[in-house]
Amino acid sequence: MSAGSLGPRLTLSSFPWSEAHPAVAQRLAARGIRYARTLPAQDDPLSPIGKSWRTSFNTDTRQGAEAAMAAAGTTWRWHGNGDLYTETKQMPALVVDGRSGKEMFYNAVIAAITGWEDGRNDPLKAIRYGDGEELDGEAVAALLETGEWMAAHRVAFAWQSGDVLIIDNQAAMHSRETFTPPR
Repeated sequence: MSAGSLGPRLTLSSFPWSEAHPAVAQRLAARGIRYARTLPAQDDPLSPIGKSWRTSFNTDTRQGAEAAMAAAGTTWRWHGNGDLYTETKQMPALVVDGRSGKEMFYNAVIAAITGWEDGRNDPLKAIRYGDGEELDGEAVAALLETGEWMAAHRVAFAWQSGDVLIIDNQAAMHSRETFTPPR
């Protein structure tokens, strides 16, 4: 990164969910989430989420990818073109930070619903409730609003040669600016 360039964008993970969207927060806390995504057979530099299943699972074989997915509790379905549809196991959507007592996201739900978009993936279908049911319209709207809040409250740092930045990865979420492909 060149001197003076902006590094990752950071925002706090502690959007006041229970106050802003109590019904959605309750459903997310009770049901958790799953991520649904199609990974390409080969890396796709034109996609913001274009890591192939080979790169994602560090293997060249379907058997290696299947072993990694089985170990992680991920379900999958192979497409005829070699792409791979995955759905993660149920995960918590919200957690309470033990130090601050604040409720926060402890996952990539906002990144997924606002940015996992390419020819294989629709970000509005990237998140499901933990029981596998699609998110309802109220939940989608609440997550998109949260993404807007996070974008409006993020900060970036102008890097200089020799700079070091230490971040509490539990309290902050990171992102990057959009890009013009290829990345």
